[in-house]
Amino acid sequence: MLYETEKDVSSAIEDFRFNDFANTVFQFTRNTFCDWYIEFAKPYLQGRDGHEKLETRETVAWVLDQLLRLMHPVAPFITEDLWDKLNDRRSSPLISTDWPTFSLGLINNEINREMDWVIRLVSQIRGLRTEMNVPSSAIVPLYFKDAGEREVLFLKNHGNMISQLARVCELSLVQNNLPKGSIQAVIDSVTIILKIADFIDVSSENNRIKKEVKVLETEVLYFNKKLNNKKFVLNAPTDIVKNEETKLFNVIENLKRLKEAQKRLLSLDKQAY
Repeated sequence: MLYETEKDVSSAIEDFRFNDFANTVFQFTRNTFCDWYIEFAKPYLQGRDGHEKLETRETVAWVLDQLLRLMHPVAPFITEDLWDKLNDRRSSPLISTDWPTFSLGLINNEINREMDWVIRLVSQIRGLRTEMNVPSSAIVPLYFKDAGEREVLFLKNHGNMISQLARVCELSLVQNNLPKGSIQAVIDSVTIILKIADFIDVSSENNRIKKEVKVLETEVLYFNKKLNNKKFVLNAPTDIVKNEETKLFNVIENLKRLKEAQKRLLSLDKQAY
């Protein structure tokens, strides 16, 4: 990812697309480095002293240095200040350092696919927990159905990390006897199963979601009526119309999400747990 980011950033600068340059650096810094890499590094940084902890610290520091170099043209003052404060043994200020270049050796497609699967898994579990209003403190049993050799290897390599980031336990493989009181979702060809019935009040959650669905359905009717009004569409500024269309799209997406949650709650109601 760092290799590709530098290439995209350099291309944007050469073509004077400074907005693309700033956005590329921002997206990598927030979405990749902060949201995920730091999260992945925490178990090692908070663990026992040793080779893994030292290597992780050095890698985090090195990546942060490269990010400061990439961000410097668009945020010169704060990056220069951080460059100086993060290491008091710098041989030169940030402005006089070389632009970072990376070799193709940094790219490992197999590792990229493995970590992409882990990220999607954790994201999906977190989404399900939020959707079903599972308390953040709850450690929920997680099961997998139809996991292949690849997924089993991923779980073996990153099981502890997945458990910490998604707040789950067990991570067991099942065949046909699915745990009762659970909801399901699919990632690639694998069915993930969360046993959540012990952590939520199914009846209360069902009532909550029904109320939210009614509110969103009313909003859909409102935006549709507004956008079907030819006078509004023809006379309102284009950005206002687009803004209303975006609002309608977001409401419809949220409504779909809630109706999926309703289906999952219905499946829990039908289970004897």
